[in-house]
Formats: sequence, C-alpha cells, structure tokens
Amino acid sequence: MRRRVCIFLAIILLLTFILPQLAYAAPVLRRGSRGSQVADLQKRLIKLGYLDGKADGIYGPLTEQAVRKFQKANGLKVDGIAGPQTLNALNGGKAKSAGSNSSRSSNSGNNKSSSSSTVPIKRTLRLGSRGSDVKELQKRLNALKFNAGKADGIFGSKTLSAVRAFQKSRGLAIDGIVGPKTLAALYSGTSSSRSNKTETNQNNDGQSKTNEKITATLRLGSRGSQVRILQKKLNELGFKCGTVDGVFGSKTRNAVRSFQKAHGLAVDGIVGPKTRSVLNSISSKPKPSPTPKPSPSPKPSPTPKPTPKPSIPLTQTLKRGSTGSQVKILQTRLNELGFNCGAVDGIFGSATESAVILFQVAYGLTPNGIVDSKTRTKLYEVSPSSPGKREYPAANALKGKVVIIDPGHGGSDPGAVRNGVREKDLALDIGLKLRTMLKKAGATVYMTRDDDRFVSLFYRSAYANKVVLDLEIKEKTNALNKAEADKKDYKKQIDDLNKQITGLDKYDIALKELLSLIEDLFNKLAKAEEKLPAEDQETAGDDGTENEQPQYQELENLLKQLDDQLKIVKEKGEALPEKIKKNFYPAEVSDLTVEALVEAGPDSSRIFESISENLTAEKDKAEKEKNALEKKFNEADNMVNTYENEISELQDLLKGFDYYFKYPANNNRTGIYQYGK
Repeated sequence: MRRRVCIFLAIILLLTFILPQLAYAAPVLRRGSRGSQVADLQKRLIKLGYLDGKADGIYGPLTEQAVRKFQKANGLKVDGIAGPQTLNALNGGKAKSAGSNSSRSSNSGNNKSSSSSTVPIKRTLRLGSRGSDVKELQKRLNALKFNAGKADGIFGSKTLSAVRAFQKSRGLAIDGIVGPKTLAALYSGTSSSRSNKTETNQNNDGQSKTNEKITATLRLGSRGSQVRILQKKLNELGFKCGTVDGVFGSKTRNAVRSFQKAHGLAVDGIVGPKTRSVLNSISSKPKPSPTPKPSPSPKPSPTPKPTPKPSIPLTQTLKRGSTGSQVKILQTRLNELGFNCGAVDGIFGSATESAVILFQVAYGLTPNGIVDSKTRTKLYEVSPSSPGKREYPAANALKGKVVIIDPGHGGSDPGAVRNGVREKDLALDIGLKLRTMLKKAGATVYMTRDDDRFVSLFYRSAYANKVVLDLEIKEKTNALNKAEADKKDYKKQIDDLNKQITGLDKYDIALKELLSLIEDLFNKLAKAEEKLPAEDQETAGDDGTENEQPQYQELENLLKQLDDQLKIVKEKGEALPEKIKKNFYPAEVSDLTVEALVEAGPDSSRIFESISENLTAEKDKAEKEKNALEKKFNEADNMVNTYENEISELQDLLKGFDYYFKYPANNNRTGIYQYGK
C-alpha cells in the first residue's frame, strides 16, 4: 500500500512540474499548418496591417509573407515560421504595426483590394496547374469579383475564364495564362473589383462604339453590311481582322476564332447564334489605365525552392476513337497552344488527331497521332504561342528527309461532313500547313494533291511510288557516275604505271649494257698496257711509214661504243617519270662524260650498279601497285554494269504508273496494278 502511495505521489509531483511547461509552451506554426491557432495568428497579423483578407485558419503563402514582413519590421529572424519568439512578439504590447504603406483600403462597400507590393505567387500558372499558389490566385480573383469558383487549388476551366475576364478588363493579352504581367496587375495595389471597373468603363465609354447588331449567321465567304458590323466590333474589341471591307476572309475568320477561344465558345470561325449573342452583348475593349508603381517596401529573402514540375492533368494514353473528360482536357490544351482541333466535345476524331500530329511534328516527337507519356509531358512543358504563331522545328532539323503528304478525299469526294466542315477541306488545310512547317525545317516535301480535286487511290499510290523510285534512280545514277569516274581514274593510274615500268626496264637494260662496256673497256686497257712497246720505239712498215698498234684501234672503237651507250643511258634516264627521276637519274649520271668515266677508272661502274639494284626494287613495287589497281578497276567495272541494270529495271517499273499520271481520277486497275503483275 505504501509503495502505491509513493508511486502516486511521484506521478503528482512530475505532473506538477511538467503540466505548466506544456500549458505555456508556444506552438510552432509554419506553411501548411491549419486550425484555430493559425486563425488567431492571422487575426493578429490583420489587426497589425500585415495581412489582408479573412482569417481562414490555413497557413498559406500570404500568411507566410505576412509573418516574414512582421519579423523584419520587429527585428526578428526572417524565416516565415511563427515560433515562440515571433508569437511572443506578435502578442506582446510592443509589436510594431505595418504602418501606412501596409494599410488596407476599401474601394466601395466591403470590396477589399490588396495594396501589398509583394506578389505571393512565384511561378507562371495555367490550365492544369495545381497547388497553394493556385488557391491564392482563385481567392484573389474572387476578391476582385472575377468568379473563379471554389478556391480548391486546381486551375480548371472556371479559373481560366476568370483569368481571361481579368486580363480583358485590364487590357492585357487574353491568353488565360497567369504570367508576370498578369500577376503584377493582380497585386498592383490599384486592382479594383470587377463591378467597379465595369461601372467605370460603362460610365466613360458606354456601350461598344458599334451599336449595330449582328443578326445573320456569317462564315468564310460571306459579304455585306453585316460583315462590316462584325469587323468593326472585332477591331474595337482588340481582335484585329484588318480592313473593314465587308468581306469575310481568312483574317476575319482568324479574329472570330480568337474571339470564340477567349470567350469559351466553340472555336469554328462561324458567327452563329451563340457567338452573335456574346458579340452583341459586350462592350468594346477598354483602354487600360497605366499601373502606378507600388510604394517600395523591403523585399523578404524567400527560402529557395526547387522549380516545380508542370502539373499534368492528362493521365491516359489517348488516340483516335477515345472519348470522355480526358479528351476534353486534351482538346482545350491543344487549342490553347494554337493547334486548332475545333470544338471541345470530348471526342477524339480526325481534327483532334491532326492537331496532335502537328504538335508532335512541331516539337520533334514521333508524329503518330497518339497522346502517349512523352506527348502528354511535352503538352504541359511548352508555353502557349501568340495567336497565329507556331513554334517550328529548328531550321535544317529535317534536312535530307523526304516526306510525302497525302490529304485524303478532294473534289467530288467530301469525306466526312459535320457542322458544315468537310473532311477534304480539313485534310488539305492541315496538309498545306504541315508542308510549310516541314519545309521550314529543311525537309523535301511532296503532296499527292495541293488543291481541291479528286484523285484515285491508285494515283495516290502511284505518286508516292514514283517519288520513291525517282529518288532511288537518282541515288543509283549518282553511284553509277562515281563508279564510272573511279573506273576512269584507275585506268589512268594503271596506264601511268605501265609507262613507268616500261621506262624502268629500258633504263635498266641501257645501264647494264653500259656496265658491260665499262668492264670490257678497262679489261682491254689493262691488256693493252702490257703489250705496249718500249718508249720511243717505232715500228715502220715496208714503205717506211709508222704502223699503228692494232690494240689502239680496238680501244678507240670501244670508247666510241661507250660514248654512244652513255648517250642511250641519258636518253632513257631523261624519259623516266618526274616523280622517280631524281632517285634513278642523278646529276652524277646526267653530267657524266666518257673522259670522266675513263679517268675515274673501274670504280666508275659502282654508281650504275647501285642504280640498277634500286631499279629492280622500284619495278617490283610498281607491279604490286598495278595489280591492286587492276583489281579495283574490275570491281568498278562490275559496279557500273550492276547500276546500269538496276536503273533500267527501276525505269521499267516507273512506266507501269504512266496511266495514272495521265488519268489521275481513274480507279481502274491497269499497268503495274493489274492482278498478277
């Protein structure tokens, strides 16, 4: 019993010391915190002028920014976290208020507008974005009376419409994207509510300058006064359609499409009942008043954050035939990016497929019309282009590529028809635009038709096959020309080597003959010296005259032969090709005389012996080169024959398509398309 009492008393003592500490421990509040403590914090910040809006109990980016400003103004560590020191300072009697620069003003009634110079949203937001900054955007739009719906942190169609309406009211580009300019206008300190802005515009400008009503359905090709009224209204509303001439041309159609897109209407370029109603009900584009520069305030040092990855609302692989909400999201995104796929109806048809293919081509993806993971990612990586502009592949990105475009239907064959849109027109329009895009990227582009005419399936196939065959014939003709040039070059090199080998042979023979004569000369000179008579001894003939020794006559003859042979050697040496003459016909040979040769004695033969040995090695080398060239020559000759035969066969194939080029609309099987061919 005593033991239990002791334990109980010990617990009481512990609680006596711990509970007061727990009771008075200040909580730590930071971004993401929720609850009544956050609401109390917000109320205090609002009272001191650091925070606008309501105390909703959610510690978001605005609350964090307000805490940072309070910390800086009160000499605390600026981290955006409401810890014990910050909370004590906030709830103490010495807390400094934000002052006049942070005071809140009221425009009319209870419509409040932020005058803070700090923009709490740090990234560009667009359809599909998610997060607390989207929630902040929605709250801001709702506060300014631009209905963005529930502040759920998801940038959907309602938020998109609210952003566009805000942009229009401030004279900004109406693209539905919350970038730097839109953010600056949202938090400029002079953003009044929509109702007040509208009243001002109505008081100053009244209704649209063009008071006439549009009563007729207008489309491409329409003419008259109703078109003039339309053009005036579009120009006044900032959707430029050019000269007001009463002719509904491509510029007017593009302006109508831009208007429809900006107002969430079906983007078909036709002024039907819904488009007329909106055009007749809205005022002309207000002139935006210049945004005054906000009063400078200390910039907080934000905690660095990694760049967020774009939110991708598309999660499914989509292709032709797909239906549902995912297709609607895809169609909305394609239209935003300027790849017009028509009405957002949730049906993945030919128009949507064509828009997907154009997008894939523009951004270097496989153009298969299937929205796979790579296409989904790229759709939300890129920024929407300005109306009428597209991002094309880099110049020469497709250089050397050949593309054949086949716009279906045409002429008497309209293809599918829906809401006045004919498949043949859509196919041709896409084909022509695709051709322009591909050419800018350096591709060579062919089209089976580039105007509104009917051509048969056989013609389309024949056209494509002819393009391929023409390219193949061109390629093989180039290869044939190269093979013939190689063959000619090899023949010349072989002829040059034959001349070189022949020249070396003749030179070598002449040298060897010269060596033989030199040897003979010096042998006979040696013998002659042995038989010479005593000095001053004369021999006389029967008639008393002196007789010449027979060996002298023989030596003179030998010297003459040697001189003649030396001339032959020089002649053959001079005839050698220049590239080897220096090595085999040096100055010692070209300048040599018989007298110098005799004076040099038997050693004079050494230079000719050395040259003769080198000539043999050079001839062997030339023979090997010639054999290798003859092999290449034969290969080139075979290639010439092969290419000539292949080109002839391809040209025969081409003749099978002649009928369809003469009669492109004929569907009869003939020529190469006959059964059994």
